[in-house]
Amino acid sequence: MEDNAAPAEVVTRVAVLRLEPSGIVRLTCKPGVEYSLQDAKEDLAAVTTIADGKRRPLLVDGREVRAVDHETRTFWSSKEMLKTFKATAILTGNSSITTMIANFMITIARPATPTKMFTTEAEALKWLDWFLDDEHEGPPPSRRFFGGDLAPASRRGSQLDTSPASRRGGQLDVAPPSKRPGQLDAPPPSKRPGQLDAPAPPTKR
Repeated sequence: MEDNAAPAEVVTRVAVLRLEPSGIVRLTCKPGVEYSLQDAKEDLAAVTTIADGKRRPLLVDGREVRAVDHETRTFWSSKEMLKTFKATAILTGNSSITTMIANFMITIARPATPTKMFTTEAEALKWLDWFLDDEHEGPPPSRRFFGGDLAPASRRGSQLDTSPASRRGGQLDVAPPSKRPGQLDAPPPSKRPGQLDAPAPPTKR
């Protein structure tokens, strides 16, 4: 943690960027802005200035943004971001526009850094706090990048059910062929309907 560090701030055309005492970089989009690729490059340069040469977690407050074009989303998702950011939390609030933009970025552009959406700042900061540790390059082990707690290994959908075949969910016990409902035991060959017993072999005299 860097509680004693002096905050630094840079203002660009579309955002206010600030290095918080904790060490998290906060990028607050100005109301009604439409992000372009040039704006994104200017903001990245500003982060480089205030980050003091260290990779840091990024909090993007995009609740007031109006639009972010495809080129800009692709740029923010590129591997180049790995040089500057350890993780990105996108604060969407109740904005349907920001939620849609963040969904496009996460599911289609697929950011190189761990990225997750949040509706509240407290949740976003709590998630980013993990990345302030220099030894933490990935998300908490019990968390997905974009979801909640992982289920125990024995319950994950990607694993096969190891229970007996007759007990697996949605399956019925498979009765032996001669015991299935509606079926009678198959009589021995000599007793099938319509057949007579095969004559006994002639006895030797």
